[in-house]
Amino acid sequence: MDARQLAVFTADVQFQMQLIQQVAQLVELRAQGLQREDAARLESVAYQIHNFYNAVEDLLKTTAVQFENQITDTSRWHQLIL
Repeated sequence: MDARQLAVFTADVQFQMQLIQQVAQLVELRAQGLQREDAARLESVAYQIHNFYNAVEDLLKTTAVQFENQITDTSRWHQLIL
């Protein structure tokens, strides 16, 4: 992975992490005081949980694509960490 690829990957990961945090905050906000009888709020919480799942899935896909078929060369791992 060259410096440009690393910069793009890092930016993608940071964006996805921010999105995950935003959605998690929405889940917490919408779930406060949630009552079983409140179908609209329950659906809102379920929708935000779905969004959270999708954001995590997108983060994992981004990571998998970046490292696909390249992870066996462990001698280069220290370059990725630094």
